[in-house]
Amino acid sequence: MIRRNARILFLTTIEFRPPFNGGTTYSFSLFQALQKISDVDVCLLKEERKFRLEILHKAACLLRAFTSDIPLNVIYHSGMLARTMPDISSYDLIVSDHIEAYEAVRNFSVPCVIVAHNLEFKLAGDKLTSRATAFLLQLQARLERYEFAAFEQAAGVICISYSEQEIVQRINGRTVQLLPAFAPPAKRPQREGNKLRLGFLGPASWAPNRRTMALLAEVILPQLSRPVKLVVAGRGWEDSGITFAPEMRLMGFVKNTDEFWHNIDVLIAPTQQGAGVNIKICEALHNGVPVLTNTLSAMAIFGERPLPDNIMVADTDTALVETLERLSLPETYVHTDLFTQVTLQDRLRKFLERF
Repeated sequence: MIRRNARILFLTTIEFRPPFNGGTTYSFSLFQALQKISDVDVCLLKEERKFRLEILHKAACLLRAFTSDIPLNVIYHSGMLARTMPDISSYDLIVSDHIEAYEAVRNFSVPCVIVAHNLEFKLAGDKLTSRATAFLLQLQARLERYEFAAFEQAAGVICISYSEQEIVQRINGRTVQLLPAFAPPAKRPQREGNKLRLGFLGPASWAPNRRTMALLAEVILPQLSRPVKLVVAGRGWEDSGITFAPEMRLMGFVKNTDEFWHNIDVLIAPTQQGAGVNIKICEALHNGVPVLTNTLSAMAIFGERPLPDNIMVADTDTALVETLERLSLPETYVHTDLFTQVTLQDRLRKFLERF
């Protein structure tokens, strides 16, 4: 059991500096919860490279990727480190944020918990834009082998997704699903007449977002007979090549997502399963905003448990159109305590009691 005043090292590859994306939101909420439980230090891996010059770092990483079994993204973030990290032996537990960070500490005797934001090998096709590099390095297969070996070796694993927790738990019995925590809810959205405002949140740089947006803007919404306004927050949509109708609103990048939640009636998130869409759905529910998504994403959060009343599911284009046609403006916005820091701290504390 980790004692109450235990020393914990939080090892991460991302900076806790706004603006936050979905992954940073999750990491930061876990870090804040750990701070309430124990004494925590942070080590940011990307500041510990042997080669400070980016082009030299990339070249060295690529060379090593051809000569080792470690996946390229892991090498890039932690496999070429200068050994300037804190004295690991002085800590009772290491929390490795993202699978990339685990390479830096996997050979130490201090127990380590891995935060698995995603099963990375499933996203390899979208994350690595160079098909040639992916083929030559066999990235997806190597990632899968590396991830599952790391999960087996780790003292425990934290997942955001229920469905991924079910997979990892077969390898490591000390696996838990911890949902993210957010700041207090935004103001209740104000109506805009009888027009239904659908919100989509995410950058155009992520391929699954572009595929979903092309489907919504060019296929689904033109079929609707009712007045609908699509509100899109995120970088890059103006230059994405997607045709947006005049009544759609492109907010661009928003520093504070409260502005987005205040200007929509329903979050539409029929995207593929992943930590990003999980975070968006959880944040919408935290703010009391209803969600229209698919079975895969809904189950990723709630598993076999009953879905909240303000989650609607549509798995085909036809079902999506039919659901949007009959969807009525919500009269109430139902907030939940599932995504508060108090809830996260309580579940994290119980998880750490298992060590």
